[in-house]
Amino acid sequence: IKKNIKSPVICTSVYDEKCIAVGLGVLEREFLGIYDVYVDESYRKQGFGKKIMKKLLYEGYKMGAKNSYLQVEASNKPAKKLYLNLGYKDTYKYWYRIKKWKDKLSTLNSQFCCEVLNRIFYLL
Repeated sequence: IKKNIKSPVICTSVYDEKCIAVGLGVLEREFLGIYDVYVDESYRKQGFGKKIMKKLLYEGYKMGAKNSYLQVEASNKPAKKLYLNLGYKDTYKYWYRIKKWKDKLSTLNSQFCCEVLNRIFYLL
């Protein structure tokens, strides 16, 4: 996967005998794109999402990022609250036009996401 991303990549995760939370950042010029922030359902509302975000933002800043951006589903109220508390604001809305693709995406479970990001982490 890292071969396909030409920009510098930041990966971070939180473990406690299993993967609890993950996040991915990609630096493009002075912008840090934040992707795939995920916290296992049984560990939510304990500050792990904030910890992941702060680590991504800090590492991005050290690499030269002056701005950051992310996308979040409008229905994901806990994530939106976290991002608003970190200073993000809604700038525009988007939607997927291919329903089948979105259905497949929602079948990914946290273990798969953690394993994929963990492999990226070790490739860096």
